[in-house]
Formats: sequence, C-alpha cells, structure tokens
Amino acid sequence: MFDDLMPCIVSVVFLSIPVILMWLRYRYKTHEVNRRAEVMLAIIDKNSHIDADVISRSFSRGQKTIKERLLSMLMWGIGTFILGLGVLASLIFMDEYGDNTLLVLGTISAFFLGIGIGNFVRFFLGKKMLAKEMEAELEDMKRA
Repeated sequence: MFDDLMPCIVSVVFLSIPVILMWLRYRYKTHEVNRRAEVMLAIIDKNSHIDADVISRSFSRGQKTIKERLLSMLMWGIGTFILGLGVLASLIFMDEYGDNTLLVLGTISAFFLGIGIGNFVRFFLGKKMLAKEMEAELEDMKRA
C-alpha cells in the first residue's frame, strides 16, 4: 500500500516546498512594510522634526557586497546539491519502484544536482574574476 502512495507523497512534498517558501517570503516582506509604516506613523504622531527621508533610508537595506553575493551563490549551491543527492539516495534505496517513479525522481535529482553544480561553478569563476573588484570594495569600506 505504501509503495502505491510513494509517488503521490513525493510529488506533494516537492510541489509544496516552493509554495511554502514563497508564502514565507511574502509574509516577511509584508511584516517589513508594516513595521516601516508603524515607525513612520509614530514619527508623524509625535510631530517630531526628524526628516522622514533619513528614517526611510535607514530602513532600506544596503546593496550586498560582491563577497556576500558570491557566498550566497555558494550557500544555494551547497543546498541544492545536497537536496539533489538526497533525492538520488532515496531513488537508490527504494526497494520497488515503477518506471514512472524512476523517471520522476531521476529528473528531480538531475535538476537539483545541475543547479547546485552550476552555482558552484558561478561561485568559483566569480571569485576568480572579481578578485580585484572585491579588493577595491574592501578598500572603499575601510575608507568610509
């Protein structure tokens, strides 16, 4: 009975993960906007002489540095590669599976492994090609 349900369970899990991630992202952004609005309204209510532009600029995130973007690529590469290995391991250790299950899990595994390897390549090539820019950015940060 469980073998018949396995493709359905795997499909539901893999289809629900992106939906949950998008919901969490939307929830975070909504919370951030509400928090900014509350602070701005509190400033207006207190009738203070603080410039609203200064406050709004303090809330806005600065642009990520080159090194932070590269490390983000590495993090996503490791995560997707491990996810692809996990799907591949589940495919290997399943006792009985149909041709359809083999095709679906193999495709999912190849997809995540490809994304992970692509992000590894982007990280190492970017690190090599952007070394001078990272040094210049570090010098600018030291001067500021």
